[in-house]
Amino acid sequence: MKRIILVILLLSIVFSGFAQLENPSIRRGNRYYEKHKYPQAETQYRMALKKNPNSFIAKNNLGLALYRQHNDTTALSVLMPLLNQRSEEEYMSQAAYNLAGVFVKIAGDSLQVHNDQAAIRNLEQAKKALRQSIKLNPDDYQARYNLWVVQRILDSLKQQQQKSCNRNQQQQQNQQQQQNQQNQQNQQQNQNQQNQQQQNQQQQQNQQNQQQRFQGLSPQEIDRMLNAVEQQDRRVQQRALRRLMNRREHRKTDKNW
Repeated sequence: MKRIILVILLLSIVFSGFAQLENPSIRRGNRYYEKHKYPQAETQYRMALKKNPNSFIAKNNLGLALYRQHNDTTALSVLMPLLNQRSEEEYMSQAAYNLAGVFVKIAGDSLQVHNDQAAIRNLEQAKKALRQSIKLNPDDYQARYNLWVVQRILDSLKQQQQKSCNRNQQQQQNQQQQQNQQNQQNQQQNQNQQNQQQQNQQQQQNQQNQQQRFQGLSPQEIDRMLNAVEQQDRRVQQRALRRLMNRREHRKTDKNW
């Protein structure tokens, strides 16, 4: 912010020192301007434009008076067309310099409300105007220095903007990764629930099958069936045990001591 304020001071508006003051209203307006009475100066410059709507001097000075009253948008609308008025090329360098000063001020106002994008946009316009001023007057070293400072601030703002963009992208990636992990956990949880439901359904089906199997039997008949199954299981276990012992006996060898 301090650097922007410094640039605004460096880009001091060039008050018209044009030789031919063809209209007394312009002279009166200049006197008011020098006394910092900018509303009265604006009135005189507008009166001069009524007499000569094409007066380059009156338009330039009107833009400056508007700028001093912080009416930046209107100041731009007055100053910008002057850069295309080729009949006054000897004054266009100063007009371009003044236009750059307005753009820099607007950029500073944008930074105060943390609107970096608007600040960059207006500083780009200021750079363009300063380049045109230098092109028309290559010996204007103040314009060259201001162009260098504006470029430095532009580079700094763009670098900060890129870092902020990278941080936002990283945050978005982290959020997406967390969301993916949460989705995987939810899917796993749903799968576990489905598996548990299937197990419960299988158990219920087995119970139903057992109930159908024993349906219509007396308690004594059910006991006999269960005992038969149990005895059958014991016989199976005993046969498996005998086979295991036979293998061990078959592999056993004598050792001489």
